[in-house]
Amino acid sequence: MPLQERLSLANLHCPSLIFKVYAVLIYGLFLAPDFTPEMERGIEPPPYVDHDSIDWLALGRSLSNHFEFSKHGVTLRLADDTVDQVTIQMREFGVIQGPIDCKDFAEALLGKAEQTDDNPVPIQDAWRSLHHLNDRANAPPPVMMPLILEGDHDDVRELVYTMMLRLRVKAAQHPEKLFSGEKLPEDFYQGYLPDSVRDLFASHFGIGYKPYATLISLNADRPG
Repeated sequence: MPLQERLSLANLHCPSLIFKVYAVLIYGLFLAPDFTPEMERGIEPPPYVDHDSIDWLALGRSLSNHFEFSKHGVTLRLADDTVDQVTIQMREFGVIQGPIDCKDFAEALLGKAEQTDDNPVPIQDAWRSLHHLNDRANAPPPVMMPLILEGDHDDVRELVYTMMLRLRVKAAQHPEKLFSGEKLPEDFYQGYLPDSVRDLFASHFGIGYKPYATLISLNADRPG
């Protein structure tokens, strides 16, 4: 259902919501797969992920429960795809075009998320030309997993702030700057995954993850 239509229906059935601003925000959770020394030296093959076999609903529910999305009145949806380090490195080296922060991925995802209520959001076709390795049934492990956050604009921001606190993101110590639009140093967005979340990703993606994580906004939100 289109964004404006969702907001109109909400206001129709609950006039008290008339001053609330519905928003869809795309945040990127950047991760660090924990490759073994043998994998890094090419002695052992690296693991590959079949994105078509991932239980995205279960993964989304677990993340939503861990960060208490429902307590904040925010809905979490995932996409049926992620971005791997090969794409980011090829962009960094100039082999393929595109920003290394993956904002073009987010823009395509935002448009799709506003058009459908599907969960996960089916984005593989739209992203295929953006990947360096476009076989998503045999792809490197995720290094960027998009989070689609939906709800009242202020509630979503409060949830993001809570997530950053739980991830021990440095920027959460400066809430007055967090949503000001001010460009903060890169290390301000560095955080740490709880062991339970690392275990969750390992169980779904078949590889361990280092504790380091970065949570950043990938799109300008589009309030209705």
